[in-house]
Amino acid sequence: MFDETLALENQMTVWCAGLMRTGNRSLTKEETATLDREAQQLRVRGIAMSCAVPISLILVIALLREAQARNQALLVGVTLLSVSLFLIIAGLPLEILLAARWMGRSQSLWADIRDGQVWHFKGHLNESFPLDAAQKALLAADLLHLDANELQWIELLPISRRVWRVNGVTPLTWLRAGASEVAPTPEFAALAAQWLEPLGRNEDGVVYGGQRELSQSERIELNRHIRREWMRPLTSSLPIFILLSYEIFRYFQNQILQSDQISRLALLGAGVLFFATISLFRIRQAQRYRADRENGYVAIRRVVEGEKETGEPEIEFLPISGMLWTRAGEPAAWRRSEI
Repeated sequence: MFDETLALENQMTVWCAGLMRTGNRSLTKEETATLDREAQQLRVRGIAMSCAVPISLILVIALLREAQARNQALLVGVTLLSVSLFLIIAGLPLEILLAARWMGRSQSLWADIRDGQVWHFKGHLNESFPLDAAQKALLAADLLHLDANELQWIELLPISRRVWRVNGVTPLTWLRAGASEVAPTPEFAALAAQWLEPLGRNEDGVVYGGQRELSQSERIELNRHIRREWMRPLTSSLPIFILLSYEIFRYFQNQILQSDQISRLALLGAGVLFFATISLFRIRQAQRYRADRENGYVAIRRVVEGEKETGEPEIEFLPISGMLWTRAGEPAAWRRSEI
């Protein structure tokens, strides 16, 4: 049976750091060998760090026992206890995090080797989006340039999402870049832009306006933005809500509020308030996107200077949320960025 939604999703364009995916290429033998070597090194690091975790645990137990035995010598006992607490709070979580990261990276690199492909992104970068961490890092490293006239390209490993090369240069550090799927601007958008009506005049010239319908692919993209606005604050705040629920359960179980619980509950309460504020903003934005989707069209504006009909290129925006949708037929920067 023909699946129209799947067919429309397959029409989506893929973007990375503001550049559109233009194709694939195969990994060379030299690149495969380099990736295999790096994956093995990462695996060795991960195994070594995993072995350091039980050693650190044994060290913490030994330090705590020694601190208890040296309770007569206050300075020595406090020093040993401080070292133990540092290992528990910072050392062990860091070791576990590094072990998981290195092992995960090694597995993803081997998956890239099995896949054997490199994604290629190419285009002109005429505007930046500050919330796109990958684009920001590439611009800071001077690998990408904010230049509308320069044709630039990025190669990305599809499984690990590691930036492989940028304009022929290999990044010195591991840079991960997400890829976002964006609905292409429909062909009838150019036709709709030719039938704009004058709305008035401002200091830049005559303002023309109109509207067009959202394509099915654009509606699918809007649905994804709605789900993202709902889900991201919920998933990020889940650990704090779990810890808060645990502290409340302890209170109802003991019927006594311990002195150490007061500070923890205050911190968790502040965290809940912070994430609740973000969640309200995100949920309100999701409601605006939903209203735009149900409304079913984008507004078009163009400013024309004088009688020569030259001026700024037309822009399209969602009328209810007010978010820029396209500029001169290109998707807006926030749509091309994984945030």
